Amino acid sequence: MLDVKLILKAINEKIISIFNERVYGNDTTEGYTLPCFHTELIINSSERVNKHIYKTDVTINIAYLMETVDEIKQYEVIKKIRDNFSTYLQVGDRVLHIEKIDTGYSGEHKETLDFSIDIIFYENTYVKSMDDPIEDVYFRIKKKED
Repeated sequence: MLDVKLILKAINEKIISIFNERVYGNDTTEGYTLPCFHTELIINSSERVNKHIYKTDVTINIAYLMETVDEIKQYEVIKKIRDNFSTYLQVGDRVLHIEKIDTGYSGEHKETLDFSIDIIFYENTYVKSMDDPIEDVYFRIKKKED
């Protein structure tokens, strides 16, 4: 099964490659160097769809933090996030389709730009039998005599 921390790692690496700015996670609570990004992944649900298929719904929250509000810079960040995260996310050899991106602002002076990215993915949990497979089958057909 896909390790969800690989999703967060792929998000962080993509942000760094696009913006060349620092990315922090929930493990950093103070000492941010601004401007920067803060990311977190929330597992909304994991459920079995049928005997062999598992469905996982995750939300990635991305915050862009600035010292002072720069509206033009915020719109540039919005455009780049939407351009680069609007359809899919490559995670190793998997391609995860992005369901939705929401954008908003937070902070006293709207100095933080917030994104919420929803991803739903399915996994095949079928495990092949470890028994030796049948390699050759021989049979003989006998004609029934009257």
